[in-house]
Amino acid sequence: MPRFTRLRAPGLEALTHDLRFSSHEALVRHVERAEQLATEINPDTSYPIDWVVFKLTSYRRETTGTSEMVPGRDLIADLPGIVERLSAAANFDAVELARQGAVDRAQLCDAWKVSPKTLARYKDEGLAGRRAIGVRGKPRVMFMPAMVAWFERRHEKLIDRAAGFSRLGPTLEAIMVRRAARYRARFDCSLNQTALRLSRRFGRSHEAVRQLLRRASRDHDDAPRFDDAARMTPRQRGVAFRAARRGIDPAEIAARWGRPRASIARAILLHRTELLWSLVDARSLIPLSEVFEDADNLQRMLAAAPACDALGTPGVTDLASFLSTARDRTVVIGVEELARSTAMRGLLHRAAVTILDIHRSVPTTAGVDACETMLRWATLLKIELMRSQLPMVIETLDGLVAGPLEDLPSGLTIASLKELLTVALAALAEAVDTFDPLKPGRIGAARLAAPAGLNVTRAATRWLKQRSPPTTPGTRIAKPRERAAGRVLPGIAIPDWTLSVSPWQASLWPDRRVRAYLTWLDAPSKAILTRRYGWDGKPPSTSAEIAAMLHTTIARATTLERRAVRAALAHARASTPSARLP
Repeated sequence: MPRFTRLRAPGLEALTHDLRFSSHEALVRHVERAEQLATEINPDTSYPIDWVVFKLTSYRRETTGTSEMVPGRDLIADLPGIVERLSAAANFDAVELARQGAVDRAQLCDAWKVSPKTLARYKDEGLAGRRAIGVRGKPRVMFMPAMVAWFERRHEKLIDRAAGFSRLGPTLEAIMVRRAARYRARFDCSLNQTALRLSRRFGRSHEAVRQLLRRASRDHDDAPRFDDAARMTPRQRGVAFRAARRGIDPAEIAARWGRPRASIARAILLHRTELLWSLVDARSLIPLSEVFEDADNLQRMLAAAPACDALGTPGVTDLASFLSTARDRTVVIGVEELARSTAMRGLLHRAAVTILDIHRSVPTTAGVDACETMLRWATLLKIELMRSQLPMVIETLDGLVAGPLEDLPSGLTIASLKELLTVALAALAEAVDTFDPLKPGRIGAARLAAPAGLNVTRAATRWLKQRSPPTTPGTRIAKPRERAAGRVLPGIAIPDWTLSVSPWQASLWPDRRVRAYLTWLDAPSKAILTRRYGWDGKPPSTSAEIAAMLHTTIARATTLERRAVRAALAHARASTPSARLP
């Protein structure tokens, strides 16, 4: 399947994904109904997702709660995407559609006297085209006559205005170039700033003016010269992002690379956006349930004491101490487990929905920061849910290896014991991800221990079988040679398990040494970092919340955070001069 733009409504995204696997006849019906539905939607009205499902499939599904509501304007903008996806799955023949009166993109542009980009923008107004296979196997977008006629009736003024649009003539271009030279000489404006000023003054698009100035500076000697660097590559954006995570100011990166500071800041923001979108693309993060669409209900979940207190405790990094503390069994209170698990799932749902609302090319800093903060909070809740199950994990492993892990039974070594614990903790993390306390019919009754124990048992058993040497029937198994019993002694280092429970942790927290050297920082810097990343037992904070705490601007709060990170890493390097950054 080709790659399509993600739909605005999460419910429609999931529905379209499921419908793609229907039969050819069913796909044809779905496409025709989606085209018809686009002509019936009122942009100022919201529609239940169940009603949309019924209109597309003639199937009325049963629901257990309030149906997701889709704004009419979003539904109109999503229906062309649904038609294109389903028609691609149906493998329409372009020649056959042409016999039915369909026209392709070029023909429609000629008929309406608009550009292909203008035609693409009409998708947001409901213009749906079917993706079909051309003569040589090349995909083509075909527009059915009924859809074309409806759009012409509905948006006659829009089409006429686009058709009557005049392009930049030589006279207007010369005026713009002369004025651009004046802006450049007097105000030292960059290419982007100059194009923005001219676009507002002459009522033209920003991009059209920018391309004009680029051509003029390349082809004419008397045109202004703009030395703006080329667009940064994804690799360069990643380097800038990693440098910023270590507390380096974007101005320093800009000075080193000879670029504007704003360009570096935008590159870092774009990289952060791509990291978030990669989670959605890989389906590591998806909308979970319509239950969390109610903002008041979600706020009540997040305000519960178990979701806000005693979070962020680091893991034990000594093997003997880890096994000893993990055996300290405490009573897991069902109400606390329910509160934390529902809050975690609510945060993950809202984070997924927020990502889908973030434009990949034009993201907002506030939206990206809010999404990252929700993921940090959800991770801290997941860690506490896993921590409550550690006694069960250790007891399960003791039973599988026939003895306490501290005694290294069944031929275990220190290295293999570490590997076994890693496998068990990964299985526990997976069980927490899939645990749904709001499962219909068992709301409030489901407990994490059962699925977690089953998942850990399966993973550990599989690991033990892979570790055992294969045998054939009739082969005598040699009795293991007697040897002195081993023992796990203090001083054996293991990684902090709380740093690897979610796929997004590596990019959302600073270098692990920052927290280790918090005590070396002054009180204001320490307060900023502990509140920002939830290291004081409370939920993490956004940059806006940090700024409110400091009674300053968001930009200033971000600068102070970078300084604190840089100071902590400087103390770390001073304490261990030979240590290298990972």
